[in-house]
Amino acid sequence: MATFFHGTSERNARAIEVEGFQGSDPSAFTDGFTHCENGVIFLATTPEHAAGYGDAVFEINTDDAQFFGECPVTGLPEYAVSVNGDYNFSRI
Repeated sequence: MATFFHGTSERNARAIEVEGFQGSDPSAFTDGFTHCENGVIFLATTPEHAAGYGDAVFEINTDDAQFFGECPVTGLPEYAVSVNGDYNFSRI
């Protein structure tokens, strides 16, 4: 499995640890993933990149990630996986 990272706030991280990922709400960002029931989890390729989205970082292992686009700030690639997809995660 490939390794990715997801950054979020401390508050959201506590909820993820209890309830699991809930997926992003449908928006202009997720329109390309309308086939993903219950939303997506956005992924970065390094923990440093993920930390730009929040102080709490999760490592996510999956073979189901799809290229989402390049980060407008860093130019680094970003990916997404369906919240219902095949992945495992742990907080780092």
